[in-house]
Amino acid sequence: MRSPIVPLSESRNTLDVAHRTLPPKPADSAVRHIAGGRFAAAGIQAVSIYLLARWARLDEFGVMAAALGVSVTLQAIGDAGATTYIVRETAAHGINYSVAYAEQLSRLVMASVVAGWLFVVLALTAVSGERYLSLLPLAGWIALDRGSDIRSAIARGLGDVRLGTINLVSRRLVQLLLFVLFFHSGIGASWAYSISLLLGSALVLAWMWRKLPRPAALPFRKKRLLYAFMRCKPYWIHSAATQLRNLDAALVAMISGPVQAAYYGVGARLMTPFAWFRPRWPLPCFPTS
Repeated sequence: MRSPIVPLSESRNTLDVAHRTLPPKPADSAVRHIAGGRFAAAGIQAVSIYLLARWARLDEFGVMAAALGVSVTLQAIGDAGATTYIVRETAAHGINYSVAYAEQLSRLVMASVVAGWLFVVLALTAVSGERYLSLLPLAGWIALDRGSDIRSAIARGLGDVRLGTINLVSRRLVQLLLFVLFFHSGIGASWAYSISLLLGSALVLAWMWRKLPRPAALPFRKKRLLYAFMRCKPYWIHSAATQLRNLDAALVAMISGPVQAAYYGVGARLMTPFAWFRPRWPLPCFPTS
C-alpha cells in the first residue's frame, strides 16, 4: 500500500516541530554550562578587582595591577601548554603516559617561574622598599591556580564539564569572600587581596583534590619529558603570546610610575576577566576539533 503524499509545506512544518522538540545535544549543553560558569567566574573576579581599586591606595593598586598582569602572563608560561594539550589528549585517548608527563613538564616549568617571581620580588623589596612584599603570596597563587586548571582540563577531557566549572567558580567565589573578610579584619588591601588569592586556590584545590581526576605519578624520564615538550610546544607558544597583552599595566608602571599604572589598570584589569570569550571559549566544549 502506497503511503499518502504529504504537501511540502506541511512536511517542513512537521520537521521544524520535531527539531524543536528534540532534546538538546550534549555539546550544546556543555557550551551553555561552560559559558555560564566562566561568565560567573569572570564577574566575581571583576568585583574583586573593583573592591581592590576602592580600598587600596592609588600607588598600591598600581603595583598590584601591574603584578596581576605579569602573574597571568607567567601562569601561561609556567603552564607550558599542558592545559590545552591535556584536554585534547584526554578526550582522544584517556588518561595515559602523555597526559602524566605533560603535567610533570608543567610542574617543572612552574617551579622555575615561582622561583624567579620570588627572586624578583625580594630584589625589588631590597631596592625600593616594603610595598612589594605584598606580592610574595602571588607566587603560590600562580602555581596553585594553574594546578587546578590542569586538573580541570583532565575532567573536561573526560567529558565532565560540570566538575571543571565548579572548580573555577568556587575558586573565584572563595577568593572574593576571603578578600572581604581579611580587609574588614584590619589587613591592608594589597596584603588581603594577595593572601586571599593564595588561600582561596589552596582551599578549593584541597577540597576538590579527591574529586578531580589525576594521572598516576611517574618517574622522571628525560625522553618522555622531551616528547611532552614537543607535543605541548605549539599550545605553549600560542597561550604565552596571547597573554602578553596583560603586561600593559607593568609597562605603564615602568615608564610612568605606579600612580599612572593605577589609573590605567582600573579599566584594563576590570576587563581582563572577560577576555576569554572570543579566543578560548569553544576549546573545552570541542577538545578534539
